[in-house]
Amino acid sequence: MKITVIGRPGAAVEQGQAVALALVSEKVPDLPKGLPEPPAGTRYTVVVVRKQWTKMAEALTADPADAAISEGYAALDSCVEGISVYATSSCCATCCAPSRDGGQGRHANGAALGRMKRGSDVRQ
Repeated sequence: MKITVIGRPGAAVEQGQAVALALVSEKVPDLPKGLPEPPAGTRYTVVVVRKQWTKMAEALTADPADAAISEGYAALDSCVEGISVYATSSCCATCCAPSRDGGQGRHANGAALGRMKRGSDVRQ
C-alpha cells in the first residue's frame, strides 16, 4: 500500500544513511458523511534517505511555511507507537509544486500539490 504524508516534520534523527522525521496528525480533515471520525494525534515516522533529506532540510529552513511531502510504504510500528513510512520519494511543497506553465513538478502528485493546504495532511 502506498501512502502520501504531507506536513512539517517536528524532529529529524539521522540513522546512518537514513533520516527519521517525526510528524503528528493534529487536525482531522472533513470526511464524507457516514465515516467515523479518526482519532487526532496519530504519530508518523517518515524514513527518508539522507540525500533527499539534505535538499528538504534546506527548503524547510528557508521557508517556515513549507511542508515535506513523502510517498512510500506504510507499516504499523510499535517501536514508535504509530505508523512508519518508508519513503520511496520525498521533497518539499515549494520544489514539487506544479510549474506555472502547467507542467507537473518533480513529484508524482504534482497536480494535487497545487491544491494542497498548508499544515499536516496525511493521505492514503
